[in-house]
Amino acid sequence: MRNEAGRGPVEAALVRVGVPDHVARMLAATPSLRVSWFGATVVALGFSILAAYGKRDPLIFLMVTPLLPLGGVAAAFGPGVDPTHEIGLSCPVRTSHLLLIRATAVLSATSFLSGLASLALPRLDWTAAAWLLPSLGLTIAALALATVVRPLWAVGAVAFLWVTGVVASEILSRVPDAAFRGPGQAAFFAVVVVAAPLFAKRREHLDMDVRASRLFRQYVSPGVAAAMLADPRHTALGGSIVDVSVLFADLRGFTSYSELGSPDQVVAMLNRYFSDVVPLILEHGGTVDKFVGDAMMAIWGAPDRQPDHALRGARAALAMQAAVRRVVERNPGFPSFRIGLNSGPALVGNIGSDQFRNFTAIGDPVNIAARLQETAQPGEVVIGPGTREAIRHQAVVRPLGAVPMRGKEEAVEAYVLERLVEQLPAETAVSRVTGEERERTSEPRVPKKVVPPQGSSRSGSC
Repeated sequence: MRNEAGRGPVEAALVRVGVPDHVARMLAATPSLRVSWFGATVVALGFSILAAYGKRDPLIFLMVTPLLPLGGVAAAFGPGVDPTHEIGLSCPVRTSHLLLIRATAVLSATSFLSGLASLALPRLDWTAAAWLLPSLGLTIAALALATVVRPLWAVGAVAFLWVTGVVASEILSRVPDAAFRGPGQAAFFAVVVVAAPLFAKRREHLDMDVRASRLFRQYVSPGVAAAMLADPRHTALGGSIVDVSVLFADLRGFTSYSELGSPDQVVAMLNRYFSDVVPLILEHGGTVDKFVGDAMMAIWGAPDRQPDHALRGARAALAMQAAVRRVVERNPGFPSFRIGLNSGPALVGNIGSDQFRNFTAIGDPVNIAARLQETAQPGEVVIGPGTREAIRHQAVVRPLGAVPMRGKEEAVEAYVLERLVEQLPAETAVSRVTGEERERTSEPRVPKKVVPPQGSSRSGSC
């Protein structure tokens, strides 16, 4: 709840009479409740009344009055037109309901002012209310059209057709004010009947599309979602060979933690970790491939091509470990991440069936990244030869030597990534190995046998 000092005069008045705070904010941002809107409407109505007195004919008044709500409807429709649209977005109201409320407020205010102005017409007969149905018809027609084209284009098209129709009817018909008599009123009644359900149905579909797109982007990484929505060919099964960097991360000690804690505690812990590290992956341009139990996989270089994918992945990996350390400091007893990162050519695309598929990377660099993660100790980022070569001028690393890997005949050179710098001379890209460190690295590190937690098998690696 905002205090009284933070409210404008219209919003404060609405709250005093019992209007809920969020609705008051929304209505206060609606053009019909702004002084500028009232001023412009009064000027337009005053001009049309004076024209009616000058020609002793209310035609100008009848033609201008239905146009007045259209500008307000366009402003109430969306961003780029209404600078206070974000106020509407902050209200807990569905998009279609929000628009209907604001458009109704515009139409109601215009009708009230037009009704008062019509009392000043030179002749008080049926023409005093002849503008009412056309005003409603034009407003709903503009709303319906604005769900297909831009609001300003919709309003402009409807206004142009309206003025053209009125002028043409006056020229071609022998009866004055023909557009506002029986046939004309029946035509606008038909417009209301047709346009109203069209508008409502279209808004419902738009709302569903927005919700589906938002939900889709929560289950698929934003880069993959954007590529699939932009080009349907990206949804086909199969893929192409691309140079990528692949990161695997899991929690060392997750199985023991799961045995001691309840399922709710375990899920809360995982969500806490993933909530901290996923934004870091996205921030560095990565694609979150999947979550498998306590493990996750991320890709750089696909679907968007990134020449510096290895450097992006390394930066993200170090940032992830820093974030995890902060979480562990606040939550003693939480397990820690271990991360493996490798770069190289892999087949990237959609793997699965016609009914269900997954965007992922397949290939030897992917398998090596998964094995490097098994080699890493808690809090470490272990990189493979592909990544080491790609970032050799920025990386300060500690060599682990040739590490035997399950499923591979030859051992693979591995390195612990200590930090990144802007640029290192080639001869100092690898930290010196002396004394105790030489002794430690003279024998390759053999990964401990890891029993993965239930449901944590790595898809995407062979």
